[in-house]
Amino acid sequence: MACFPSIVFIKMPKYRWNRYHDLEIDLGRFKIGSETELSKLMHSEMDRWESRIRGKRGEDSAVLWIRIPVEMTQYLGWFLRHVFVMHHATKEYLMVVRSRTSRAVVPLYGTHYTRVECVVIEQETGRVLVVREQIGPDTSLKLVTGSVDLNEYVSKAAIREVKEETEIDCDLVGLLGIGNRLGTRFGRDEVLVGVLLSAKQGQIPRGDGTEICEALWIDPVEALAKSTPMAREWLIVAGQKQFLNCGYIADFRGPPHRMEVYLPQQK
Repeated sequence: MACFPSIVFIKMPKYRWNRYHDLEIDLGRFKIGSETELSKLMHSEMDRWESRIRGKRGEDSAVLWIRIPVEMTQYLGWFLRHVFVMHHATKEYLMVVRSRTSRAVVPLYGTHYTRVECVVIEQETGRVLVVREQIGPDTSLKLVTGSVDLNEYVSKAAIREVKEETEIDCDLVGLLGIGNRLGTRFGRDEVLVGVLLSAKQGQIPRGDGTEICEALWIDPVEALAKSTPMAREWLIVAGQKQFLNCGYIADFRGPPHRMEVYLPQQK
């Protein structure tokens, strides 16, 4: 899998509100030279937050989010001393939160990650694309798999992973199903998405030489015999031509946002 080819870095505004009266403040958009300046700024912002949400429906559930760029982490101690708690961290920033009341629900971060498991069928022959990994404990033949990147639709992740690992160009057919594996890497849970794709005949699969040492087309019967239990289920459903169609609907946030949805085939 590639190193985040589809990530889109969006410059944060100073303030961002959501429909739950949560306020997210990007500390990096302010010029702060000392803890004294930080304290003055934050007390002013907290008062402004309180005054805006007071009397609103759901005010007790509001949360204040502070995004602290890594170059300003020297101020983390101030927030921890003022009833903020750590929420998550990335290579770019730390996020701390402060709940207005004990009834506020703060969503967890990074408890799950999503992986696609790709059943790629060669259109004219019905053969299945399989790979053998160069690293890792499992050296058996398997389906192309990989993680869905930030700001990436499931369908795009599946097409990208197949191209990166095998050099095969393919098209989305539909969604085969959902799986859930608990307590995997880093102690997080894993959501598995079975995706059905098709590829035109004549393409020669090639392993990427880093993660994949072998890629080839094999007969679907052989693929079933050599597959892992989860991959076998994807292959059976694919053979029965049972899948959900992909479509897009408007996101509640409005343009340009939209949601990728998978719905039953219309008869």
